[in-house]
Amino acid sequence: MIDRLGRDVPLDDIVGKLKGFYARGRISVSHALAELVVAHYLRSRGFENVDVEHGLAPRVVCDVYGELGGNSVCIEVEHGFVPPEHATEPISYLRARMVKKLAVISAHVDVPAIAVPPYYIPPVPLI
Repeated sequence: MIDRLGRDVPLDDIVGKLKGFYARGRISVSHALAELVVAHYLRSRGFENVDVEHGLAPRVVCDVYGELGGNSVCIEVEHGFVPPEHATEPISYLRARMVKKLAVISAHVDVPAIAVPPYYIPPVPLI
């Protein structure tokens, strides 16, 4: 993956942190790779203090955090997974999940955002 992203952006700290979370069963491979891609993007655009699984407050964790020009950004990675107990109302579940994520992180950063893979159309308006 690093070769595909390019070695011009240092990511060793991010990779190490994600490997640790994966080894402890706290993150899936697909989620870790998505966070790695987003972290690479932020660093390649000049963001500083880029971090993954970044604690914003007690029990509030940001998937990918960065700072640019005095503003902080938190990007939550969303794949559209619906647990079996919500299988009868997947759109309502996903909409509520995204709104909750944005509401919680917006209290702690200047710019809250959600990243989705190109195959997923989120059930909330894009702005």
